[in-house]
Amino acid sequence: MPPITPPFPPWSRTWVWVVLVCGCLLHVTAVAVNPPVAGVSTAVPSSAEEHNRSLPDTTHGDNIDHSNSTVTTKTPEAAVNPTTIPVLTTSTEPPRVTVTRENNVTEVTVICSSTPRLFPGLPTPPGRRTTEAADDTAYTTSTLVTLAASGRGVEVDLSQLVDDGGNQLVVDVGGCGRVDVGGGVPGWAEGVVLAIKGSLVLRSGWWAGSNTLKMMWIRVDGGVNGEVGGLCESLPPTLESLDVSQTRMGTLLLDKSCVPPTLQRLEAVRTDLTRLSLCTPTLVSLHVSLNEVVGGLQWAGCEGGVAAVEYLQANSNNLTAASTCGWPGLRTLDLRHNHLAGLDLSSCPPTNLSRVTASRNYLVTPPTLPPTLLYLDLSHNYLTTLPVLTHILMEADLSHNKVMEVGKSRFKHARKLLLLNLAYNHLTQLNERDLAGLRSLRKLDASHNRLRHISPNSFVHLHHLRHLHLQKNHLTTLYARDLAALKPHAHATLQQNPWKCSCSLLADLNSLHSCPTCQHQAEELKCRERGSWVPATTVLHSCLQAVQDMMDVTDGQYLDESDEDISEEEPETLAGGGSGSPKAVLVVPGVVILLLIAITTAMGYRMYHRHRRAITTRLAPFCGFCGYCAPTTVNNNHHNHQQDQLSQMANDSDTETEL
Repeated sequence: MPPITPPFPPWSRTWVWVVLVCGCLLHVTAVAVNPPVAGVSTAVPSSAEEHNRSLPDTTHGDNIDHSNSTVTTKTPEAAVNPTTIPVLTTSTEPPRVTVTRENNVTEVTVICSSTPRLFPGLPTPPGRRTTEAADDTAYTTSTLVTLAASGRGVEVDLSQLVDDGGNQLVVDVGGCGRVDVGGGVPGWAEGVVLAIKGSLVLRSGWWAGSNTLKMMWIRVDGGVNGEVGGLCESLPPTLESLDVSQTRMGTLLLDKSCVPPTLQRLEAVRTDLTRLSLCTPTLVSLHVSLNEVVGGLQWAGCEGGVAAVEYLQANSNNLTAASTCGWPGLRTLDLRHNHLAGLDLSSCPPTNLSRVTASRNYLVTPPTLPPTLLYLDLSHNYLTTLPVLTHILMEADLSHNKVMEVGKSRFKHARKLLLLNLAYNHLTQLNERDLAGLRSLRKLDASHNRLRHISPNSFVHLHHLRHLHLQKNHLTTLYARDLAALKPHAHATLQQNPWKCSCSLLADLNSLHSCPTCQHQAEELKCRERGSWVPATTVLHSCLQAVQDMMDVTDGQYLDESDEDISEEEPETLAGGGSGSPKAVLVVPGVVILLLIAITTAMGYRMYHRHRRAITTRLAPFCGFCGYCAPTTVNNNHHNHQQDQLSQMANDSDTETEL
């Protein structure tokens, strides 16, 4: 009979045992992590009514003993199913209040017992800490925080806080739902922070008792006062700074009838704002970034509502157009990360506008710049032409656009410009007059373009240039005059260009590219020859080797020509290196001429001293200014007598020979 084949192969039974062992280990681990509670039933209720009866009574708080450091759990009377979904109920237990003091800050922490728990009726996990009183003066039973009469939320009365020498007050409420603040504020409080996990209601006159309240920070999850624009009616009249960031507002309305007359700073970041209406004639700083504001900057709620604003930050919104009309006091304008298709800075130019940032928008045409501008950032747009830079502008970032040429007279008046960034554009060439006027330029970045040609003398007038970035272009050469003008004071990044493999060019580029004092390691310079990239150091080494070989060959030729005496060749070598050398042709005649001039001068000076009296006598009739000349008023006889004497002296043969 054939052997009986088992229904399963032997290796399959091994896997069965492995699966069983793993299941047992998982079960043991689960029991160790979540041990069963005594008296707790694990049976699943059969109906919703039975499920509700199985929930514990949470009206008396947690059954936890905090008398010592260890956590002990009392057995509940009713059986609880830990796998059921918890049902939150409203607790009548008073909230737990803790008051702590540190430096000049007093913090009031309120935690309501209705804070949701993972599994009601089960003990608190060992890793979760409970809030304990900071000291014996914790307001656990006072009326500082009480339950609302309606049974929803709590009421906070801050006027009961004693003066502890501080001036800042922090109120942190969690798990209480609605929080009503009223009754007054301590007179010593100059700043109040309201951090509410829920909704906040500021009652009328809640700041009573404080005449020095200047700063407010509000962080509320569920909104303020439950209505649109309801915050204005609750602002203290002495307020100078208001910060409602990360508080859902929707609409921010500050009317003239309720806005504090001393308000100078307003910050509303991440508040889901879609509309603003401000009648704040004293406001200086406005920050409304990371919202959903649409349209333009027409935010004035009354005549001159934003006339005093100097610093406006409205980046990361949905603005489609912007104009400075209605903002005569602007100094700094930040409109990054919007949807701007137009920017008007010239129709109503502010008097002191010095900084404009409008990067990462959809601008195609550059704005006309005001004459007071010092800093300009129009990067990451769709500009096809460059703006005309003003005469006091110091920094201009025009990178990441679609500019194909610099244009005529764009930088003609930018005499104080220090930094110009033209990187990541579509530039193909730089003409000789493109950079004219940039007398003070210290850094020029034209990298990551399509440059193929830079005209001669483009960099000659840039006497203060220190950093030049031309990497990642299509350049093959730079003119010698520009290189000579840059080498004494500038450092350039020139890698990733198809430079010509010329010895003289690479030597100049390599000296300009190297930077011993730079912190970062510069990328190696390469040239392109016959379709392949060759390191510049390799080419320069080959050039030096070729020069050395030529010198060796020349020296060998001089040694072979030994027909003449070596002593006869030494004067020629000292004079200039040989009879065929151009140096010899120039130096030897020059030396001979100098010797002749020296000899002639010496002989003439010697003869003058020997015969100076005779020479003076002969030249006296023709000299009217010499000290040895005869008087101007003489008669004819005396003149004739002098002529006779001169004739007699001329007959002296010895004197004539010496002369």
